[in-house]
Amino acid sequence: MMPKRIKLIRIPYFTYSPDKKQRFKCEHFPPLALGVLNSYLKDKSIILELDDLHVKVHYDNFYSDVVSEKIDYEAFFDKERIVAHIKNDGDQYLDDMVRRIMQKTSIDGYDFILLSSPAPIDISPVTSTVLIAKFIKEKSKAKIIVGGGGCPDLWQLGLEKKLIDFIVQGPGEIPLFNLIKELTGINTALNNANLTVADSRIIINSDYVAPILPNFDDLPIGKYRWFPDDFLSQQVPKNNLEKGILIIPFRFIIGCPFHCAFCCESGKEKQILFISPEKAVDCLEILKSRYDTEHFFFLSSTLNLNKNYINKFCDEIIRRRLKIYWTDCANFKYLDKDTLLKMRQAGAIRLIWGLETGSPRMLRYIDKGVTIEWAAEMLQASHEAGIWNGLEIICGLPHEKEEDVNQTINFLNKNSYYIDTVYLNPFYLDGSSLLFKYPSRYGIKNIKHIQRFATHKTEGPLDNYVFEFAFDEIDGLEWEDKLKQIVASFNKVQQNIRGGFWTNEMEAILFYLYSHLKDKKQIKEIYNSWADHKMKEVYSSI
Repeated sequence: MMPKRIKLIRIPYFTYSPDKKQRFKCEHFPPLALGVLNSYLKDKSIILELDDLHVKVHYDNFYSDVVSEKIDYEAFFDKERIVAHIKNDGDQYLDDMVRRIMQKTSIDGYDFILLSSPAPIDISPVTSTVLIAKFIKEKSKAKIIVGGGGCPDLWQLGLEKKLIDFIVQGPGEIPLFNLIKELTGINTALNNANLTVADSRIIINSDYVAPILPNFDDLPIGKYRWFPDDFLSQQVPKNNLEKGILIIPFRFIIGCPFHCAFCCESGKEKQILFISPEKAVDCLEILKSRYDTEHFFFLSSTLNLNKNYINKFCDEIIRRRLKIYWTDCANFKYLDKDTLLKMRQAGAIRLIWGLETGSPRMLRYIDKGVTIEWAAEMLQASHEAGIWNGLEIICGLPHEKEEDVNQTINFLNKNSYYIDTVYLNPFYLDGSSLLFKYPSRYGIKNIKHIQRFATHKTEGPLDNYVFEFAFDEIDGLEWEDKLKQIVASFNKVQQNIRGGFWTNEMEAILFYLYSHLKDKKQIKEIYNSWADHKMKEVYSSI
């Protein structure tokens, strides 16, 4: 017999809370993972109830005047204190913070409670997950299954203390279906060929299922709606504030055909799963109607798998006269001016391009497969089509030299008119990348697992990032010096370019401006004036 009740909860985390530039310190859209799991399991006759403690915590922290509804995020960054608490030392303050969180949902009467956590950047999703599991175990007989991108030591401590029953790493659809069936006596599914079971309670899965229509029903949809502040609403003529901006995430392409050596997808067996352009647009029509929105955040590794796919997708939107606005990631390959114009006509408002470096030598090193010249041409074409250009840059790639850093700065400044936002990232070694899988090929050695979480305690440039592995360069820098070089590269690029202003509200603001205005020049002027206004607020509060 299937369990009577199963609840799937997104746990709260606090990665962006310390940033004073954030008005509402949480992303403004429902979690795709919950929507996909809900659809997949419901199709298998397993009914879930959903809740999102993440958005509820941040919503109440921002909007509520009731002190007992607010959460002190600082408490979730004190790992030593939390470890002591988990080991039954007791901590009234931590208990009170978790109780405040859990007052925002119900845990009574469930056979299974599934806790969804993001891949940890800082320590807060790790700590909040194990603290919530502890709370549930003390109040309920439900089995607790934790899902996320890894298995940090605190979760292993949770297993040891029997606060967590199972941990699922990787895509959750297949293992959750099999695990629930196994635990309810339907069949013995844990030996499924797709799964690896470690110590019988840690299940590792690398297989995705094909993209499906997500179901966000039961989530607190109203809390994801974004409304402009007074400054923005005064800048946009005839704006409609009644509904606000609701952004719905959707992924209809999983995987990437390219082989960029640093990428988490590059070292794994290629799994490229996608639905037809026609079916993808069918899903968009359903989502638009069901959630009364025109705004979509696509989560492809790269939207332009090939020239044929992206053109058919846009043609289908245009043919149906489907009025939507969307943003996604793109590769510089398989695009041209006509395709970019068509993408804009089909609703594209922003593309995030992964260039990573302005150095031709480093582009060859990471197997990027594009030239600086072609990247510049596509950025210009995208800008002229009216699309907002975001550009990803990685600082401190292995064997990066001062000349490479200077070439990156020169490229960004030379093309700054066409680049609207620069997303700077320090290099970190991903355990699923070609660099990790074939280190000697890429001139690195002595890879060590360090699991250095990001922190918000100081204001250094690397405090918002996690370093899971340390390494040495062959005939180059050892790790401690390499880390310093990554910092120096990041600082130099940041201080010498004209990068765009980014906040958690950025997507909502772009959707708001693009849905009210047609001219990109005007959109950028208003966005920049808002950013200047926001920065003055930040500095005046310091």
